[in-house]
Formats: sequence, structure tokens, C-alpha cells
Amino acid sequence: MNKLELPNLTRWRAGEQPDEEMFNDLQDSYEFLLDPPTVKVHKTASQNVNSGSFTSVTWNEAVEDNCKPFGVSYATAMWDPASNNKLVCRVPGWYEIQYTTAWDTTTDDARRMTLFDVNDGPETLWQRGRRDTWHLNDYTVTTQHYPVFLNVDDYVKMWVLHDKGSATNLVVTTEYGRRTQLKLKWVSL
Repeated sequence: MNKLELPNLTRWRAGEQPDEEMFNDLQDSYEFLLDPPTVKVHKTASQNVNSGSFTSVTWNEAVEDNCKPFGVSYATAMWDPASNNKLVCRVPGWYEIQYTTAWDTTTDDARRMTLFDVNDGPETLWQRGRRDTWHLNDYTVTTQHYPVFLNVDDYVKMWVLHDKGSATNLVVTTEYGRRTQLKLKWVSL
């Protein structure tokens, strides 16, 4: 498996004449910061969410899967349609997780939750950071973003819970363009 590594910025010493390799290292670092590893996936079909149990969100399409900075093509993207319920980290560092969940309407006053886990492990990331919720006519939309540190091959899954009444759906999009989606973007070491 090919893995992307962080660019190595060569240090120039006083009086040293930079060569082509040093300039390339500088250019790679600059391009990496301008176009960091990012993946954004969304739903193109609604997904049923049964009442009373957590449901792993599956993704139908990658809108952006940019783990190929500085023109190099890597064999493994951050989202794989064969494992469509997770995003895999290819570059270590701090990432910003951004998500939107768009729920179909129900009349049962159910609570709806979104949570994340890393590597199916005990560290559960649950509604950290700012969360905004809108009730748009027939839909409930929640957006949130927060930072998380990921190592190479760590993966993130998104889970949802609808806690009472009949089953409902995560919808593809609302009349205001809100879509169930998830984005991971590298921001820092």
C-alpha cells in the first residue's frame, strides 16, 4: 500500500547554494499546504435508520478525495466504495471533521444523534465542538465540525441514532441544499 508522507523541508545554511532538489522540497511543501489531504463523501440515496439502535452511515460517492498532492498518484484513496462506511487516514496529523446529517421528518419527538469512532475502538468521538440544528419544514438538519488527531491507517466511521417511534431516513438533500455528508481535511501536524 502506498502511503503519502509529509513533505520534508530542507534547511538551508547560511552561504549554502540551493540546488534543484532543495527547490523541489520547498515547492512540495508549499503545494501540500495549499492542497492538503481532504476527503468529502455524501449520500446519493436515502438510508433507513431503525429506531433504538445505532446505524453505521454508508456513503455512496466521493465528491472530493484528494490524497494526491504535488501531482503524485497514490494507489489508495481515503474512501473506498468497497468499504463505504469509513474514511481512512493516509497522512498523520490533525484533521477537521465536518458533517451534516439531514433527517426525514417524523412526528414522534425522537432524539437524533450523530457520533464517530476511530478504529472501532473505545475512543468515541461524540458531538464535540459546535453543533447547529435547523428544522426546515419537513427535515431536521444538523451540522458540526471539530478537530481529531489521526495516524496513518486510522479510520473514522459515522454513526447515527434515532431513539423512538418508527424508523426514519437520512435523506439525500433538502430543499435548501443540505445534504448528509462527511468531510475530513488535514490541518496540522
